[in-house]
Amino acid sequence: MREGVREKESESFMYIISLQDHFKGKSKELKKIFDCLIREIDSFGRVYVDVVKSAINLGTKYHFAMLYIRKDSIKVEFELDRIIKDVRISKVNKITSHKYLHYVILKEKDDIDKPLIDWLRKAYLLKV
Repeated sequence: MREGVREKESESFMYIISLQDHFKGKSKELKKIFDCLIREIDSFGRVYVDVVKSAINLGTKYHFAMLYIRKDSIKVEFELDRIIKDVRISKVNKITSHKYLHYVILKEKDDIDKPLIDWLRKAYLLKV
């Protein structure tokens, strides 16, 4: 797993956004959930972490998942070529005629289960 740190220039100054910045002021449990998810995703193959101000993007050649660290949860977004019907999918947006963006909310480590990892693996394979 490669981690990228994004530098952003703004008129007269530059600032660096790090992975740790996303977890400042959040519960330690969220970082544990994130670490557990990354360990599972790392088994897919070559994955990089693209840290930006608003999200943590996971990619291969292209991004296949976006993670948003919230106050008490992690919102996971991933793109598939079909709609997944499951109670854990909080929302689905149609992007194109064959692409659907799915949303899952993680609040505890037990939310990282086989179905979620399978969905993320499929999203990964679509971007390899």
